[in-house]
Amino acid sequence: MKTYIQILFLLTTSLLLAPVFTAEVSDSSLESIVSTNDGKTLYIADMSADCIYQFEPESGRILNVIHTPGSPTGLALTSENRSLYTTCDGENPALILYDLETRKPIKSFPLYSGACSPVIAPDKKTVWVCERFYNQVAIIDTESEACQRIPAGREPIAANLTPDGASIVIANHLPEGASNQYLGRGGVKATKLSGATVQIFNTRDCTNVAVIELMRGSTGLKDIAISPDGQYAFVTHVLAYYRLPAKQIKRGRINRNAMTIIDLNKREIFNTILLDDIDKGAANPWAIEFSDDGNILAVTHAGTHEVSLIQINKMIQHIVAMPMFGYSGYGSQALTQSAIPFDLSFIQAFRTRIILNGLGPRGIACINRRAYITCAYSAHIETVHLEDFSTDSKHLIKQSRDRDGAARLGDFYFNDASICLEGWQSCASCHPEGRMDGLNWDLLNDGEGNSKNTKSLLFSQETPPVMSTGVRPSAEIAVRAGLHHMMALEEYEAIALSIDAYLSSLRPVKKTPDEFSNDCGLIQRGENIFYSQEAQCSDCHLGEYYTDLEKYDVDSKDDFDPRWDYDTPSLIEVWRTAPYLHDGRAETLEDIFVIWNKNDFHGKTSHLSRQEIKALVAFIETL
Repeated sequence: MKTYIQILFLLTTSLLLAPVFTAEVSDSSLESIVSTNDGKTLYIADMSADCIYQFEPESGRILNVIHTPGSPTGLALTSENRSLYTTCDGENPALILYDLETRKPIKSFPLYSGACSPVIAPDKKTVWVCERFYNQVAIIDTESEACQRIPAGREPIAANLTPDGASIVIANHLPEGASNQYLGRGGVKATKLSGATVQIFNTRDCTNVAVIELMRGSTGLKDIAISPDGQYAFVTHVLAYYRLPAKQIKRGRINRNAMTIIDLNKREIFNTILLDDIDKGAANPWAIEFSDDGNILAVTHAGTHEVSLIQINKMIQHIVAMPMFGYSGYGSQALTQSAIPFDLSFIQAFRTRIILNGLGPRGIACINRRAYITCAYSAHIETVHLEDFSTDSKHLIKQSRDRDGAARLGDFYFNDASICLEGWQSCASCHPEGRMDGLNWDLLNDGEGNSKNTKSLLFSQETPPVMSTGVRPSAEIAVRAGLHHMMALEEYEAIALSIDAYLSSLRPVKKTPDEFSNDCGLIQRGENIFYSQEAQCSDCHLGEYYTDLEKYDVDSKDDFDPRWDYDTPSLIEVWRTAPYLHDGRAETLEDIFVIWNKNDFHGKTSHLSRQEIKALVAFIETL
């Protein structure tokens, strides 16, 4: 199948692709970047080639290459610039300390999957690391090698230290909790609305001192910057209008792109700023960084291949001077602080928006009045001069890797919002990394007014039909429907073929058992229950993908659903895809059996003890 896709892709590309789609996509995937104190050397992580480049921006040369045992997902330079911490993900996740003179590892500390965003604490011996897929942070004493782990919300993906070293601020990638809660639905007021959080930890005693819920629809959080005075934290994210039927792309009526400002003194949201323009989206905001003098805040837009340069102090002062609520006159003077999160024109007075030469800008480092930006799909290092906003770019000599060219191009298009009408969103806006955004959407493919939880696309081609109701016969058909309806593309077949190849290349992240805290026999007991004739879980969840590809009444229809039968999902990597059931009503796997299976429609589990259900869930989470 893959060979057929590649051949057909090559035959159709020259006929169907318009000039905007003819980008040359590199094998390298440049992401994290850090700078030495003098700005003379940059260290750049290449996640595809499993290495870190020592790059000299003045000459545009790679001086050295540090090879890593897995994908380098985060970098942190020690204060004297003599050594470098990197988090590596893969089969053996770890935090590794490298000597920059010898380029050899000094120490290595084992971690769990999803390790990223290392932060060196003020004592210089403690390193905080996000263990994204375990919903926790690891706090490592690099001298004693002791490691403490504490909960940190759903998928902690980025962390940053306040200037005084007293606090670490952590962004959670996805919303946590059930996704079917709406104000007024069924006459019940929701106690929690779907939106991701930012968490603040005290570095002295490692306690969580605040959990700040972002606006409803906030998802896909990527990065955090903290103002030089330590007063504000700035977080990049998508702002989804998921409560509206997905009818209109323009004006960001499906997805907008935002930056939330958090007042760290008050530990509350100061405001949320839309990064889009009225008729031009700024899809998938990613990295965020302050200039040396703290006057400019730079934000990369991975979907539209741009960078925003914001006069941040001027903007903050303007917001502070505005009335909070009420009506204050006509025209621009009528705007209040409470209206800013809905105003697509507000940022225009404070922002310069620059189109870059590279594709997929992600990491950013600001030093010496320059912003250095990594471009994930074109192996560019883009330099933006902050005095006059001029740009130049260097094409890195990259380590090649034997990869499926069609899949890599599909990876690019999946994350590319320039193919979307006005650049409002990419496929990855709702399916980051090919998975899900934790929200419910009313996509109109099975009527209006019956939202469904976003599904992971992992193995979607192998487990037809797709969508919760099986309304699309195959993933390939769903891809083309998405490009047409959600991107407003007319000629899309060549792009769709490459996205097919990308989806086919996705592989599950393995969540290995925690040997230190789990009962060694728990998973085995859960497996015995799963395959038992009494529980009957494996009657429907069977085979390589743990699904029989059929639809069943699972007792989850509500008044808004037009039908009662739903597709049996694959259980591969199901631990990552909360919330559960077609409308996201189950916050956890355990909730499926404890709260939503009293009539035994999800296997015969009502007779199981709480400990037996824990064992069953522990086994399912290993699939």
